[in-house]
Amino acid sequence: TLLRILVRLRPSRTMYDLNDADYLKYPPRHLHFFAKHCRYVLAGSKKIKAYLSTYNQRIVFLTSPVYDLGKYKEQKGPVFTIGWTGGFRWGHQASLEELVFPAIKALPFPCRLLLVGVQRPQDQKFIRSYFADAPMVTVDIVQRIDWNDEPKLQSYFLQMDVGIATLSDTEYHRSKSGIKVKQYL
Repeated sequence: TLLRILVRLRPSRTMYDLNDADYLKYPPRHLHFFAKHCRYVLAGSKKIKAYLSTYNQRIVFLTSPVYDLGKYKEQKGPVFTIGWTGGFRWGHQASLEELVFPAIKALPFPCRLLLVGVQRPQDQKFIRSYFADAPMVTVDIVQRIDWNDEPKLQSYFLQMDVGIATLSDTEYHRSKSGIKVKQYL
């Protein structure tokens, strides 16, 4: 309600970003309101842009950009590193616990699990405890993340030999998989 009021008070200073499959989370009337009353709309797909154009003509098609800084992994690290980028909530914990963690724990060779984005202390404790009895697995969790510092983020990706993006098989998570692929590549 507060956002609706702010948009109505200052429509010229508003931008509605519809990149994360919000259309699956909220009733259409909410999306239509913001598309109609915000000055600009950022749409993450051409289909969303076409759909919302009936509510607003100032729509910018903008996918999640990943800057190419010209940094490329040239050789494998001394220990095989498996990377994960993202939060540990919103269904990710279940997919990691069910699919990824058991597979990593069962690897017959030394490896490193590099987690970028798991910020809550209780989640970090859970993960370290999960792998406590797995002598072949070293767990590294990046403590502080500035998601706007693309060079720093890419420095983590360069440490990874494999980047994993286990997203639940839902339309919402499939719509988010593109950014993962871009980052890891």
